[in-house]
Amino acid sequence: MGKRGQAQVFWHSLISAPPSSEKEVKAKRARLEVSMTFGFRKNGFARTAVPFLCGAASFFLVWILDLALEPKSFLSLVLVEAGLFALACVVACAFTSGQPFRTAGLGVAGVFAAVIAEIIIHPTIEGGYERNLFPLEIAFHMLVASPSFLLIAVAWRVCFGPDTKRLKQGQNGSGSS
Repeated sequence: MGKRGQAQVFWHSLISAPPSSEKEVKAKRARLEVSMTFGFRKNGFARTAVPFLCGAASFFLVWILDLALEPKSFLSLVLVEAGLFALACVVACAFTSGQPFRTAGLGVAGVFAAVIAEIIIHPTIEGGYERNLFPLEIAFHMLVASPSFLLIAVAWRVCFGPDTKRLKQGQNGSGSS
């Protein structure tokens, strides 16, 4: 029986038979709370969406700062961009515990999607000029975002250690289950 079939049997057992004692009611409530808590956090929407959105939001913040402040030098823009990407990775790692490298990868993917969106949106805002060097722009932002996210992921892993849930289950990355 697959996971879906097991889940259906589990939910059916929670709903179908009325409990005969107070003890059974408490046991069913406890099982329901455990399934609700761990079912959504294990492979939930937040583990994927939060890092992606943090990466995209950090790039859009860089874009807004670039338009509003018009930085004096290229180096200051790069440093601000790297700092915002690092801050986005810290926020994403704080919200999604356990896998900082996965979080960093999703954050960089969010930056990539935001760069593509900015390339599409920017000409309509600024007056319709073409951007024929957009592949270099994508490469530049990825070269700034990747090390920023990766360094924070490494620091997060060093400071907070590996995912203890996976180690307790015996899945420490060596291929054993």
